[in-house]
Amino acid sequence: STLRLGRALREQGNSRIFYFEDYADYISIEMSLDQFRSVMGHDDLLYITSPDAVDIYRYDQQHGTDLQYVLYQYCKNNGNISAAARDAYMHRNTFSSRMAQIREILSEVDLSDGRVQQRLLSSCRVFRYYNLYYDKKAAKSLSERLSVTDR
Repeated sequence: STLRLGRALREQGNSRIFYFEDYADYISIEMSLDQFRSVMGHDDLLYITSPDAVDIYRYDQQHGTDLQYVLYQYCKNNGNISAAARDAYMHRNTFSSRMAQIREILSEVDLSDGRVQQRLLSSCRVFRYYNLYYDKKAAKSLSERLSVTDR
C-alpha cells in the first residue's frame, strides 16, 4: 500500500525510497474509504470531509486561489504562522494575508481550536488523495464533484 500510494503521491522528485510514516495518513484514508464503501454502498469521499474545507476548496476553484494549501500548512503547523509560511515558501505577511481571507470565508469557525485544525487538515489530505490518486478511478474529478454538491 505504501509503495503504491507513494508512487502516486510522492512530493519530492524521483526518490525511490518510500517511508510508511510519509504515507500513513493516506493509507488511513484508503482504509476509511474501503470501510465507508462496505457500510454505505458507495465511495463518495466527500462525506468524510469537513464542510468548511469544502467551502475553501470551492472558493479556490471559483477564484483561482491557493487557500486550501495555505489552510493545510496552517493546520499542519498547529496554527504557527511563521512555521506555516516557511513550509509554504511564502513571506510571513503574504501568508498572514491569505489566512485573513480564510478567516473571512470561515467567519464562524475557530481556527485556533486544535480539533478544528485536525478536522481541516484531514479534509485537505482527503482532497489531495482524491486529486492525485483516487481521481484516476472516479467518474468525476473533485472539481466537478464539488461544483454540484451541496453541503
